[in-house]
Amino acid sequence: MIVETLEQTISEVNGLWDWVVGIIAGWGLTFTLVVVGIVYAHVLIRRLNRKITEMENRLTTEDRDISLRLRKLER
Repeated sequence: MIVETLEQTISEVNGLWDWVVGIIAGWGLTFTLVVVGIVYAHVLIRRLNRKITEMENRLTTEDRDISLRLRKLER
């Protein structure tokens, strides 16, 4: 009787331990996925910002060129 009770208790503790390990693994996986998502979004945002800056620079250059050409034509 005592042996059966001890075996049942050990079995329940092992089951509880497996459950706790599963919860911790799930949290770790969730945390990892969130971090990967944030890093990926950051990389995409940086690329988009770089492209926007390049386009702004091109527009500024074209505006300056047009302005210079108009000044030359006015003279």
